[in-house]
Amino acid sequence: MYMNSTWIQNNWFKVTFLTLLFSLVIVLGVLTYKYQKSPVQNAASAKPNIVYLQATSTSSTSSAIDLPAMVQEWYPSVVRVECYIREAGGDMALQSGSGFLTKQGGKIGVLTNKHVVVGEAGESPKLCTVKLANNEDSYIAEDPSSETKGEVVVSDTLDWGYIRITYPNADFQKAATDKRSFCKAKASLGAGVVIMGYPSVGSESDITVTQGIISGFEDEYYITDAKIGHGNSGGIAIKADKKSKSSCLVGIPSFAIIGEVVNLGRILDIASVQADPLFKFSNE
Repeated sequence: MYMNSTWIQNNWFKVTFLTLLFSLVIVLGVLTYKYQKSPVQNAASAKPNIVYLQATSTSSTSSAIDLPAMVQEWYPSVVRVECYIREAGGDMALQSGSGFLTKQGGKIGVLTNKHVVVGEAGESPKLCTVKLANNEDSYIAEDPSSETKGEVVVSDTLDWGYIRITYPNADFQKAATDKRSFCKAKASLGAGVVIMGYPSVGSESDITVTQGIISGFEDEYYITDAKIGHGNSGGIAIKADKKSKSSCLVGIPSFAIIGEVVNLGRILDIASVQADPLFKFSNE
């Protein structure tokens, strides 16, 4: 016993080194065993936690729609309309809204709402001005009875009106392309729709765009959750398509019904407009 103690005292460095080495071997063995038992968990923890989010919209097809390209395609044809109405009391009232500059059968004109171009009691306008987007030059359509510059046609039964552009300048001729077509088939429930116009709560100098879906049908109107505000009346409602060149005019934004929970707008179906006997300018 005495000899063992003496040996340990004389070789303390070797004893300490061997003890530490033995402890290190045990620790490494334990860690290796744990790693081999759970290789999947360790591999997974090294990857970032990526979550892919899809853009949300009321239109189920909006993720596939090139909305900026579609807006750019239709933008030049959306115009601002202002009409001066002499009321029964003699006062002159100003009514404003939006319109769609179109070329049908070689004739250029503005399709809008009836309530934009005539008074509440059906008074004809003394004159209406039409302005292109970002362009201060106005086309003036005077009282139909004067037959000097233009004329205004309105429906007897539906909320549409038409301002004939008799002497269009170069800007109007360029903007009134006939390549933007009217929809030939009725829009389906849930189809995407884009509204373009000049609402009073939008830009003061340019077009405002809102988007939604066809939420329902009511007589000659589509019901939509797309925002339609005062001033948007007479603008355009475009059926959204995956290809901007395939989009078409589904109707004319006319009015909105404000409820306690949701506001739903009305779009006058372009097919109903075309079926109106007074809609003759397209084939003259």
